Amino acid sequence: MKLGIGLDLPLTTEQSQRLRRLQALFAQACNLVAPIAREHRCWNRVALHHLTYREVRKAFPQLGSQMACNAIYAVSRASRLVYQGPRSPFNVRLVGASPLPLIRFMPEAPVYFDRHTLALRDGKVSLFTLEGRIHCPVSVTPQQHRHLTEGRIEEIALHCR
Repeated sequence: MKLGIGLDLPLTTEQSQRLRRLQALFAQACNLVAPIAREHRCWNRVALHHLTYREVRKAFPQLGSQMACNAIYAVSRASRLVYQGPRSPFNVRLVGASPLPLIRFMPEAPVYFDRHTLALRDGKVSLFTLEGRIHCPVSVTPQQHRHLTEGRIEEIALHCR
């Protein structure tokens, strides 16, 4: 069973700006990968990684290796939804050899984190940013804490409001 947990982070203005800069650059990295995924009709995460990782690292060295991997994951995930989703009008089974639409990531698109770029310890969350990690207090229920520390986390996404 998948469980979604939403946490509000009490960010300072500076922390919020740092995360927005990360979010914008993350979207740019995704937009570098998306045309390659479309051209090669490749949305398998590992295969897409092999096709694009070096290019992403070269174009966006400040993202670091793990965020480069996370951007590739974001494109893989979105491509699977658009190009393979059973209800998608762009499903490759429906469009055949016709050109596929290009997926574009807006600067406000979610940023995907993982255990290397986000950590929860002692009531604080630590998040990767382009300028170094930020730390902010976070309030979680006992059930959320148990799930976050004992459960298998499949993905963590930052959504800015």
